[in-house]
Amino acid sequence: MNLSESSLESDLGIPPVSLLAYRSMRLNNNKLTGSIPREFAKLSNLKVIDLSNNDLCGTIPVDGPFSTFPLRSFENNSRLNGPELQGLVPYDFGC
Repeated sequence: MNLSESSLESDLGIPPVSLLAYRSMRLNNNKLTGSIPREFAKLSNLKVIDLSNNDLCGTIPVDGPFSTFPLRSFENNSRLNGPELQGLVPYDFGC
């Protein structure tokens, strides 16, 4: 799914079941807000994600496919606080 530079203005929200089969999710260069839903870590087929250049906040999940995504996939989200420190920082810290 490539929706980069689509002028999307929305909270990321919980992914619908239809996203389970996606291998790629490019949502960069939009105006997406809110935290990255933990449910995204359950998208086991996801091999590529690009959420850079939005207005996301909180922390980056570290479970599931997120353990393999490079940090550049999340850059230029000034309120995103980096990878989640499980048990040390609340998931939505900074939102």
